[in-house]
Amino acid sequence: MIIETTFSPGDKVFVVQQYDFQEVTIGQVTSVEITDTPGIDGEIIFDNYKAQKGRKEEYMCVETGIGSGSVWAPGENLFRTKEEAEILAQKNRDARDERILILDVENKNRIHSAIRDAKNSLEHWQNKLAAVKAEQKKRDAIAKEEKQ
Repeated sequence: MIIETTFSPGDKVFVVQQYDFQEVTIGQVTSVEITDTPGIDGEIIFDNYKAQKGRKEEYMCVETGIGSGSVWAPGENLFRTKEEAEILAQKNRDARDERILILDVENKNRIHSAIRDAKNSLEHWQNKLAAVKAEQKKRDAIAKEEKQ
């Protein structure tokens, strides 16, 4: 059986690391996993007895370390063209920016809620103070009348 890989050592490719991408050189094909089982006929309870097809490849690159570096997978974070890598990096940046906007709105809502609570608390204590002052004024007036 001859297994052909998407990339070979020495190929120039692009990897995406979160929000950026870079050109790298394939240094090693670390694994190729091919699943092709016909499965068992009839009613099947377990997924692993059903027909399965799949392929997974993993690579290591010279610039990111071979043997103890990052592992890259075609279509996930490893691409043949700069344009493909740029699309994923931009998609990741857009998702990050969306999360930041959501957090910003949530923080603003918390701040507005805290300000509203502080205003309500201030109003409550101002009313309490006004009531204490009014009570003190009454006591002072009563004490003044008793002295006369």
